[in-house]
Amino acid sequence: MAAKNPASRPRYVGIELRFGPNTEFFQYLDGRGKTAKYRKPKIQKSATSYVEFTSQVFGKGPTHGAPFSVHFKGLSPFEKGRYGSAGAPIQAHFRPDAQGGTYQYFVAVYEADRIWTDDPEIIVW
Repeated sequence: MAAKNPASRPRYVGIELRFGPNTEFFQYLDGRGKTAKYRKPKIQKSATSYVEFTSQVFGKGPTHGAPFSVHFKGLSPFEKGRYGSAGAPIQAHFRPDAQGGTYQYFVAVYEADRIWTDDPEIIVW
């Protein structure tokens, strides 16, 4: 079991979204014990067929992925509404009939004997 002091915790835990050849967007789940603020990523569906979700942990050794899940609330713009990974990136492919709009989702990352959660949004257009 990990020690329960702040030095044993990751500095930042988050989810990185990649869409398009050179587009990355990072959403922090926690920044030094505080809920971090972030912009909503705007994804142009016609420019890409999928979004890649990757968990990222910084500040506790080398940057690395961790087990995580992504669950869309209600309707998902992707082929599935729920995704899970042991730490590898997840490619979520858009449904052919996905409409533009704001989509809320829930994300959980397991790291340092703790589950880090948030409920961000993405905008698809």
